[in-house]
Amino acid sequence: MGGYSCNEHCCHLVDGSCSIYENRPFVCRLFGTSEDLKCGGCIPEKYLSSAETQKLVSQYVAIKKKQETENA
Repeated sequence: MGGYSCNEHCCHLVDGSCSIYENRPFVCRLFGTSEDLKCGGCIPEKYLSSAETQKLVSQYVAIKKKQETENA
């Protein structure tokens, strides 16, 4: 995943901050906001449910596939 490993370490973290924040991948935007992608130090007002998270991921994948088809 472009410099990410499954052990929750990101090569884009510099001094505890995201060095690519404005261009971070979709999964990073969900991290800490979903029941499925909880962050130890993140406590949102409400976590997205697993179903809500899956719906967003499905919509994102559909958009990316459409963009790839249009750009082919």
